[in-house]
Amino acid sequence: MKMKVLFTIILISSFTQVKAQKGNNSISINGEVGLPLDQAGLGLGFFFKTFYGIGKSAQLTLSFGAAFFRPNNPNQVGQMSTREIPFLVGYRQNIGRFYVEPQIGFGELGGKRSIGGDFARPSAPAVYGEVSIGYFYKHFDFGIEYRIAHGVDNTSVGYWPNQNFQSVSFHIGFIIAHKSRNH
Repeated sequence: MKMKVLFTIILISSFTQVKAQKGNNSISINGEVGLPLDQAGLGLGFFFKTFYGIGKSAQLTLSFGAAFFRPNNPNQVGQMSTREIPFLVGYRQNIGRFYVEPQIGFGELGGKRSIGGDFARPSAPAVYGEVSIGYFYKHFDFGIEYRIAHGVDNTSVGYWPNQNFQSVSFHIGFIIAHKSRNH
């Protein structure tokens, strides 16, 4: 019984503290250029991101989008173009105009593989992890991120089960909606 009362007091006091904080909510569109670490080539991606302020310098994030990585010679046998479609949740800590943002999520990891005049299009569910650092000024966000995707599947069919795909990307974001809230 004492534990229930203690838990209730802690829950109410933490809710009161969170509710009393000021936060910044916003929505952004990000374009990125990426370099895969596992293959030669270049990638392009677009992401939508929402921010929910949980204090003066912190935000919870939710992002989703797609990135496409194309090899230097896509028609060469064995070459693989790669597609990432992640849904990520994260925490952004703002330090002045700079920020650090770890994210984790789930999505699809797939692509197109050349197999001697024909193409296979394997894909698998994947677990994603990402760490971003960046700088924001007015409505613009400039950053770099390291993303890793690990294909998870209980079959050995296709290319992606138990495979990793890593990339480093540079992004430019534009904040299309911004709202400060004060409770």
